[in-house]
Amino acid sequence: MKIYVIIQSNSSHSIGFSDIVRGITSEAKKEHIKTEFLNVSIEEIPQISYKNEIVLLLGFSEAFVTSSIIHLSSLNNTVIVLHNRSPISGGKINTVSIDREQVMLKCISYLQMCGKKNTAFMGYNKVSMSALHYESVFRKYFPPENLFENYDSVDRLCQRFLAEYEKFDSVICFTDKFAILLINKAMEMGIKIPDELFVMGIGGTKISALTTPS
Repeated sequence: MKIYVIIQSNSSHSIGFSDIVRGITSEAKKEHIKTEFLNVSIEEIPQISYKNEIVLLLGFSEAFVTSSIIHLSSLNNTVIVLHNRSPISGGKINTVSIDREQVMLKCISYLQMCGKKNTAFMGYNKVSMSALHYESVFRKYFPPENLFENYDSVDRLCQRFLAEYEKFDSVICFTDKFAILLINKAMEMGIKIPDELFVMGIGGTKISALTTPS
């Protein structure tokens, strides 16, 4: 038996990407199932020609996921969408994903329990489906000026936020990597973390626990 894994090009920066790929590979080996990984762009989707197969789909944009599902379903594939919720439902479409609304709610609730009243959300990208889920919940609690979108480089993103950091008592970062970089740059500026700025990252990666502060 072989499992085909279709991955959207440039997905490597997406939250949890490496963990998902590692998990697929590990579990497939345990079951003696062969895996074939294929990185494709949205333009290359029509070239996929798997017939009557189970396909794992790993994509971060709604356009890619939707186009892939429509094409693969036309080939009579069973599609399992990983990482992001499927915008399409059906008998041969299954989804394995994180409940991102609950993740953001828990982040906000925790910060409020810590006495933080003005939180920013830094590093999301509107191209990412997961980011849209986080953003929609965040907007229910905080105004648009508390959102710092990642539309350039991460370094410039940190610079933009730190230029206004005094307006906020806390910040939720889209990934742990963003949080670690922000902490380092803030400390270089003499900002006391977490006393002057409470920094939270989404991801729960191992490296995040090794930073100081964690």
